Amino acid sequence: MTEDDWSLAGDPKPMLDHLKGLASDRKLRLFLCGFCRSVWDRVPSKRSRAAELYADGLVSERELGRAYSMACDVFAQARRRLFGRRGFAWADRKSEEYDRLELFAEAAYCHTPMLIGRLKRCTRHSELLVLAPNTLRDIFGNPFRPVMLSPSWLTNAALGLAEGIYADRAFDRLPILADALQDAGCEDAGILAHCRGDGPHVRGCWVVDGVLGKG
Repeated sequence: MTEDDWSLAGDPKPMLDHLKGLASDRKLRLFLCGFCRSVWDRVPSKRSRAAELYADGLVSERELGRAYSMACDVFAQARRRLFGRRGFAWADRKSEEYDRLELFAEAAYCHTPMLIGRLKRCTRHSELLVLAPNTLRDIFGNPFRPVMLSPSWLTNAALGLAEGIYADRAFDRLPILADALQDAGCEDAGILAHCRGDGPHVRGCWVVDGVLGKG
């Protein structure tokens, strides 16, 4: 894969293949969580966020297992609603909602390689095919041009903003973070454009992670 391929890709499969051996488990798990977030309102509990918290070492594997059980229950209910008694025996499984819910249930607990395989299957839907590459670019930036943030840019204002954005998922504050970084001397076009762009933005965003020193 070339730099242009990465920037223009509309299919996440070659992007994920390129990241093999380069991406941390945390980054991949947060990518999958961000990708699944559109169905998380169906799980009425803080445990539905456990996969994100686990990625940052904030919950135990036992708590993660409980979240997985809850997600599986929601998935089973959705499967019955969508397909009635046919359930898993329904051969085509062409429902986008079905695929998202199944991926979400497994994202709470499974090993990353298995999740990547599930994701590749989900992207047969056109909407998801667009969402996944954009989310990958938000989290991993441009792996062909790694950006190092100067310590002089990491002022108290920038750090405070990044911490709040990450904790609250308040990505509407990213343009303010861009201003704070620029005030501190950052003129990196990629950083500023990313913060001021339309997104999508999720936990694991490469600029926020860079400010906070997360890998």
